Amino acid sequence: MASAGVGPPPNPPPLSQGRAFSPPPAKRGEVGRGAPTRPLLSSKRRRQFA
Repeated sequence: MASAGVGPPPNPPPLSQGRAFSPPPAKRGEVGRGAPTRPLLSSKRRRQFA
């Protein structure tokens, strides 16, 4: 019983921390660099091909 109660608590923190750390960089990269960079590259490539 003690191990079961102690098991769940430790797991949530690591998962929440990992997810919390992943979202920030992913969102910042996609919204900040990913969005502007992809559109610009796609527009430039389209203009060159067109």
